[in-house]
Amino acid sequence: MSETDAERLSGCFRRIYGDGPPLGGAGSVRYTLTTDAGATTLLEVSPALLDSAGGPSRLDGARVSVVLAPARDSSTVRARTAQVRAIHRDPGSAGAPC
Repeated sequence: MSETDAERLSGCFRRIYGDGPPLGGAGSVRYTLTTDAGATTLLEVSPALLDSAGGPSRLDGARVSVVLAPARDSSTVRARTAQVRAIHRDPGSAGAPC
């Protein structure tokens, strides 16, 4: 997998909480990136990458740049989720939520 195969996006990073099933099911956390053009991508990002960029609390609502791995087989449900290879908080977004 080469760097030229990777897709780069910039936009607003959001953390979304999902409720678990009734009667005690665990909830979930999802991450999205919405570009300035309004396109939203569901992100799959490792805890280590989140931590290296300041953690999910610091990233939530901030402008970020991400490098995505090439898309997997589009016939699977998981293919709608983009695998993040790198994430960086945009330096100009300090204190300015998107």
